[in-house]
Amino acid sequence: MDVAISGSTPAAEEGTLTRLVGDNRELLRAAKPTFQAVAKHSHLIGDSGSGTAMNLVVNTMPGVGMQAIAEAVALGEKAGFSIAARRKRISLSSCGEELAGMLPNAIKRKRGGSVSD
Repeated sequence: MDVAISGSTPAAEEGTLTRLVGDNRELLRAAKPTFQAVAKHSHLIGDSGSGTAMNLVVNTMPGVGMQAIAEAVALGEKAGFSIAARRKRISLSSCGEELAGMLPNAIKRKRGGSVSD
């Protein structure tokens, strides 16, 4: 049996993590009391190994997105564009306001806490 735990820090604090399980339904039922102490939801994905594989699929999406944002931050800085200019242009693009809102946090992490222009 493999079990991957999926969720954020707030989900962990609230006890609402999700288990992605690979194996059979009988083993999942037998382990349920133990699992309930760790996470709220269980999803039987398939055979052993499939829970971890699905977790990798799920985590690849935000990971790739974060990398793309980091590359865009570096490109914008290298080109000399201000944070305000980048944020405004991103918010008007098909990427929209949501990605523009991520820009200051991405810059802050890159600079170790500073977001000044």
